[in-house]
Amino acid sequence: MFNISSAAGVSIRDIVSIPEQATGMSAKLNFLPARHADPLMVVLENSKAQQ
Repeated sequence: MFNISSAAGVSIRDIVSIPEQATGMSAKLNFLPARHADPLMVVLENSKAQQ
């Protein structure tokens, strides 16, 4: 299995800002409290794909 990624973390706000900038519209975000098992950050490691 290979992870295809930039190996850099991106926040939900970063992802949402792309279509916001393209359309000139603002998204309504509703953040809920984190659940016990929710990771604080996920960054894929892609060294196998680079090889």
